[in-house]
Formats: sequence, structure tokens, C-alpha cells
Amino acid sequence: MRDIRNELNEIDYHKKTYDKFLKQANSIITKLHDKFNHSEINLPTLDIVGNSFQFTFWGLNFITKTEIVYDSERLALGSGELNTYYRNDDNDDLILTYNFDSIGNIENRFLTEEFSSFYFADLFASIIEYSKNNMLKFQLK
Repeated sequence: MRDIRNELNEIDYHKKTYDKFLKQANSIITKLHDKFNHSEINLPTLDIVGNSFQFTFWGLNFITKTEIVYDSERLALGSGELNTYYRNDDNDDLILTYNFDSIGNIENRFLTEEFSSFYFADLFASIIEYSKNNMLKFQLK
């Protein structure tokens, strides 16, 4: 016989976990967006939409967004992911990814507050590496 009370409790648990990750995702994306627009980086971005933002770097388009995967082995939400994709004509190619937990730790070594500068340095290195591996040319605009 089906235990509806248990199923509803499980749904509530997943919702609370999701909400914790959503709170961290909002914080991470907002801090990165602010760093891109209002600091020494000075790389204008589009507005935040659905915990993602788009930007152009040396004439190439990218999107950074937060995502989470359901872990089918554990039957629970896995770690959050901060993913940056190169947006080409046909699809988005993942070039950089970080994991984060529901309390604000990123890659088990950064706090959300200090992460922005490290992210930009890694992003730049990832863009250069991706362009070398894919013979991608930067645009002089």
C-alpha cells in the first residue's frame, strides 16, 4: 500500500533542499554579475535572468548559469553547479564548471564572498584553452 504521508514528507524535504541551493545560486550569480560589471574586470553583462547571465568576451558570447542534478543513486539532489558555456551557433559548449553546496562552499575551498576573483582568473584561462583546442578565433570589435 502506498504511504502518501511519507511521499509528501519526501517532496517537502526535496523542496527545502532545492530552496537552499537556490539561495546559494542567487548569491553566487549576483556576486559574479556585480564583479563583472563594477570592478577592475569591467566586463559588461546582460541582466540576470533565471540565475544566469550572458556576456561577451573578445567578441565571443558566453552564458554563466547555476544548475543542479538529481542524483538517481542517492535519490536526492546532488551538488549545485556553476557552469559557463561558450555559445556558438548550434549549441552551448561547457568550458568551466564549479560545484557548490547548500551552505555556500564552492569546490570545498572558496566561500561565496571571495570566489569572484578566482572565477574570473579561471574563466580567462578556460577561454584561452578552449580557443586553442577548438581553433577558435577572437573577434576584433
